[in-house]
Amino acid sequence: MTTLRDFLYQTRGSLIDADIPDPRLEAEMILSHELQVARHRLYAFQNDVLTSQQLGNLESIVARRIQREPLAYILGHREFYGVDLQVSSAVMVPRSETELLVERALLVCLERLAKDSLVVVDVGTGSGCIAINLAMHLPMCTVLAVDISAEALDVARVNVQNHHLGERITLMRGDLLENIDGPVDVLVGNLPYIPTGRLDQLSPEVRCEPRSALDGGCEGVDQLIRLLEQAATKLAPRATVLLEIDPGQSPVLEKTAMELFGDAVISIEQDLAGLDRLFVMEVSGNDL
Repeated sequence: MTTLRDFLYQTRGSLIDADIPDPRLEAEMILSHELQVARHRLYAFQNDVLTSQQLGNLESIVARRIQREPLAYILGHREFYGVDLQVSSAVMVPRSETELLVERALLVCLERLAKDSLVVVDVGTGSGCIAINLAMHLPMCTVLAVDISAEALDVARVNVQNHHLGERITLMRGDLLENIDGPVDVLVGNLPYIPTGRLDQLSPEVRCEPRSALDGGCEGVDQLIRLLEQAATKLAPRATVLLEIDPGQSPVLEKTAMELFGDAVISIEQDLAGLDRLFVMEVSGNDL
């Protein structure tokens, strides 16, 4: 017989042997998923015995995880900014670093909503994690979510429907802003920004994610620069652009932005690790 406590202990050891970070947390997440019990309540039932079916399901999940398949893909969902989202191998797994982008976008919108109704565009929406959180917290905004991948948009559509935001979020297929007429008041994006040469150095889990969602070209800024170039004719007066970036990319992005938006105000904000993570640009109040 295998109790919940036995499973947690054994699985933690297996994950440690596979060099998987946060083994205790992942063991708890796996068990919580199978039993449909909140993680913090598992230990109240730690002496309960798992059924043979439950144990078989759990062993299958652990076997896949030991092969370094992302846990979010195995379980089929991931929490992001307090919202549970379905994910699949068609989209990048939402990360805690991107919550900084959501928080900053919410602040920008809330500061302006007293005076304006806003059009917010999330470029490279993937699972829809950014657009969904913005729509949930900003009911007066029009939110457009764009991705070039039809498969990614299918995942985003499920998440939008699950959170009853079908009338609040418009999903669009397109290459960055090519199908957006504008004017755009707030432009947010978590686009591919990993330099091509670093892709093979990423963890096995990250290498399972869509390459198109990771590969930013030689210096990692190809898509970011293309977006800024397209935005030059799409942004509203006093628009704000917020982009997640890789540390070290700010100089080339600042240079490009100043060439395109001469009197824009640009700042770079750090994540919790103190690394440059967010490119913020406030454009002029004059018509572009």
